[in-house]
Amino acid sequence: MDDGWKGNAATRCTAHRKNGDRCKRQARRGANVCDAHGGRAPQVKRRAHQRLEESADRMAKQLLGIADSGESEAVRLAAIKHALALGGITEKTSVEVSVAEPAPWQGMLAGIARVPLDESQRRRGLIEPPRELTAADPAEPVDAEVVPDPNPPAQPDGPLRPPPWAGVPQPPASSGGELLTMEDAAAFTADLRRQQGQPRRVRSERFK
Repeated sequence: MDDGWKGNAATRCTAHRKNGDRCKRQARRGANVCDAHGGRAPQVKRRAHQRLEESADRMAKQLLGIADSGESEAVRLAAIKHALALGGITEKTSVEVSVAEPAPWQGMLAGIARVPLDESQRRRGLIEPPRELTAADPAEPVDAEVVPDPNPPAQPDGPLRPPPWAGVPQPPASSGGELLTMEDAAAFTADLRRQQGQPRRVRSERFK
C-alpha cells in the first residue's frame, strides 16, 4: 500500500499516529523515530550516537570501495573526504581576521580631548588667566585713613550723655502707688501737649 512516502524507507520514522497510520516524517539521524515521537529524548540520542559509532567502520569500508572504483574523480574525492571525516580526520580551515579601517569621523572623535568648558576657553585665549598679586613686604608702610565712628560706644571715662527721655515731664504718681485715674491722665496729657506746642484736640458733643 502506497501512503505517499517518497523518501528512503530505512530513514522513515517507525512510530504510528493516533489513527493507526505510520508517521511520514524523517527519523532522527541514528534513531528510528522523529523528533515529534521522542527523537529528542536523552536516551534516544545516546542510542543514536551509539549506532553511528558502530556503523562508522562499515560506512568507511563502503566509502573506501567507492574511492577505489569510482567512475569520476569527483566521486572518488568525495568518498575519501567522507571516509576521513568518519575517522576523525578533517581538513584544516583557515580563517583570516582583519580589522576594518576606522571611519573618518571616528578618527576625528579620537583626537578630541574631554576638558571642562572654562579650561577649553582658557586654552583658546577667550578667558584671561587670573593675575597673581605680589606679596606685600611687611617692612613697608601701609597708607591708611582713620575714620571716626559716628556712633561710638559709651566709655566709662568719657563724658556722660543724657538719655533720650531726659527733659520729658513724668506723669504724677499717686500717693498710694496706684494707677492714675482717667481724669488725671487726661489732664497730664493736655499739659504735656501744651508744653510741646501741639494743638489740643476738642471733642464735639451733640446736644439733644
